[in-house]
Amino acid sequence: MASSSADPFEGFLKPSKDEETYYFSGLAGSPRLITKTSTTPWETHTDTASVAKRISTVGDHHLVHKWCPELRTGIVRALSEPGLEWDCFYPIRIGSDANPAKHPVVLLVCLLAPSQGPQPWEPAMLAALRCRALLREYDVHDVEVEMKQSEFVPMATSASATLASYIDWAYSQPLPIAGTRDLDMAEINGNVMTLLPFPGCRIEQEKGRNDESKAAAGTMGLYLRLAHTDQSASPGAIYGLTSRHVTVGKRVVVNQDLRSPSSRIIHDNDPSLRMLTSGPSCVYNASTGLHSAGRLMKALLRDSQLLSSNNPDDPHKSELCDMHRASIGYVEELQDALKQVEAADTTQRTLGTVAYSPGHGIDNHGNFKDWALVQMADADRRGLSNNVYMAGHTTYTMFREEAAAVMEPSQLSSFALNLDADGFLQLHGRDMPPQPPFAGVDRTSHLVAKRGQTTSLRYGITNEIEAVRRTPFGDEEPLVSLHLLVVDFVGGHFSQPGDSGSSVFDCSGRVIGIVDGGEKVPDVSSQQILPERLTQLTASVILDSGNANPGENPSPDVTFVSPIQWILDDMREFTGYEPEIM
Repeated sequence: MASSSADPFEGFLKPSKDEETYYFSGLAGSPRLITKTSTTPWETHTDTASVAKRISTVGDHHLVHKWCPELRTGIVRALSEPGLEWDCFYPIRIGSDANPAKHPVVLLVCLLAPSQGPQPWEPAMLAALRCRALLREYDVHDVEVEMKQSEFVPMATSASATLASYIDWAYSQPLPIAGTRDLDMAEINGNVMTLLPFPGCRIEQEKGRNDESKAAAGTMGLYLRLAHTDQSASPGAIYGLTSRHVTVGKRVVVNQDLRSPSSRIIHDNDPSLRMLTSGPSCVYNASTGLHSAGRLMKALLRDSQLLSSNNPDDPHKSELCDMHRASIGYVEELQDALKQVEAADTTQRTLGTVAYSPGHGIDNHGNFKDWALVQMADADRRGLSNNVYMAGHTTYTMFREEAAAVMEPSQLSSFALNLDADGFLQLHGRDMPPQPPFAGVDRTSHLVAKRGQTTSLRYGITNEIEAVRRTPFGDEEPLVSLHLLVVDFVGGHFSQPGDSGSSVFDCSGRVIGIVDGGEKVPDVSSQQILPERLTQLTASVILDSGNANPGENPSPDVTFVSPIQWILDDMREFTGYEPEIM
């Protein structure tokens, strides 16, 4: 009979200093290992690049079929250990093998840093062992538990119809010269994309006269209308969906509901609930980018003129000269248009006013309520639509190349984007399943995309199993919420601060969800890792190593997304109207 005083840590060792520091090398910010249930000894390597860890989705693993609400709730209870503050957890593949399918599946638990001193090992190890024991009860014997120190970071940081009228989308299309592909020319429009009135544009809070705090900024996700529950048409108001922590932030009590028209009546003289576009920093960045683009086009013109003079019988060289010459004039036109945007007063830059936003809390599905509807000003004049610009972008081109290299033509056709003549994809809510991918009968992984004001266009893969996040809530019990988890496809980071509110959508344009945030590891430096290109496309896709510099907030390895089905359900209950994606 076992002794009641048996050491629960027998056979397990506290990580060494080197193991703490280098175990997660390759992940964003090289987070610190707190503990792990695997007893496999960690081998010290002098060449950290050769053992860089990478994250990929769970893919084909029996845990996908074993995962259930009871198991998830049991893990939440298992982590309720005094002296342990956890932030989120999710099953994921982590490994250093070039083939992500060979990465072991682990239950990754992210811990918050204690207010004083380092995280004690004992309470973390006890909780990790309880989590592993629970997995074993569900007949999952090949998944270990690993704990790292990190924290959730909301993807918010502290467009203009006039400008849109100047855009020539032909500059973002493939050049009509055989064998010619000038991505530099195609990126001219990318410099002003965050100023344009499309999903993905930058939005920011209007500051009050005596407000010295830094105004939050984020991304407009998509536009919708509200209809009466009997489906009768509503007035012509258009609303923009984004994140509450972008539009409201800390300027209103976190659990205070905002409902139209009362929110406008109460706060009419308070600019904190008005949202602006085309802010000074955004205009400055666009101006700087256009200046660089103009210099580059002039350099390319000189090169093409030299090629043309050396090849007088080649008409393509002459055509290229003409195109570079025209592009210089186009950049100058955009610079003039940008000056008009820069001169616009606050009234002309007002996007709208927050009309609906529930206080932070957990909805009936387990979703963290962090959405807001901004009633758009002068909707007809702005010509708002849910068109997301996709073509001509370097990331789009990289995605097509990567996908074509690893997929059969028949498979690739299923990932084809149905773009219009100008390279836009229409976002929609047609054929929307009743539940997000991780909550369906068959837990599936999906290719998705997003356009945010910081990272622009990115592609990602959804994880088969949801992430579980814990949010402290003042003196009340912490809030535990469920999130769709996305890792990047091409390599890098699916989102960065400033992308909060961005729509995540599939290749047909069907909206999947809204970006909430991700993880960060503060005040740690990363290892210099050589990025590895994607070698295959399966249910598991590599997320390349992070590249944060010491002293910077690194980008997250994973992104948390609020499922659109749950947001729309909460919107119906909160507003009393039926939301309709335009």
